[in-house]
Amino acid sequence: CQKIYKEIITKAPKNADALHLYGLWHMQFKPQLVEEAIALVSKAIEINPLNYNFYNSLGQVYERISKDPNAVNLAKVEYEKSLKLFPGFITPLSNLLRLHSRLGEFQKVETMAKTYLENKTFIELNLYGNDKSDLSDSYRLYCESIKNQGKNRMAQNCYEDAISIFA
Repeated sequence: CQKIYKEIITKAPKNADALHLYGLWHMQFKPQLVEEAIALVSKAIEINPLNYNFYNSLGQVYERISKDPNAVNLAKVEYEKSLKLFPGFITPLSNLLRLHSRLGEFQKVETMAKTYLENKTFIELNLYGNDKSDLSDSYRLYCESIKNQGKNRMAQNCYEDAISIFA
């Protein structure tokens, strides 16, 4: 893959998809080259600033391999940009919920998840798409955040709602 991406980028240096995918390749196979991964995905965004998936990917690079002490905040910003460009994209929502949960920001998780997960159109869009696992993970994080705030009855209702959706 690396050789193919390099060849494409050499022939078409403004191929945003190739830059994006080569950046992800760096994240997965050469995490020590984090700056290169960030630069490649950032360049893809520069070429195609309306591609919501590129922002989500940049957030993942920051979150997964960046040594920057501000990496979590940088990841959040990119996930939020992705979600703003395409509010129906479950993956950055799931990523944001996971980050906030990891930081113990359970009220933030609850509020954010509620906004999206109580929207039937949003649920239907993602329930029948490729991102069903991100939808179920978002529900899990939502219900856990309620439970972690000591709202046990609400958490039980949340879990029951999730079961009815995925059953």
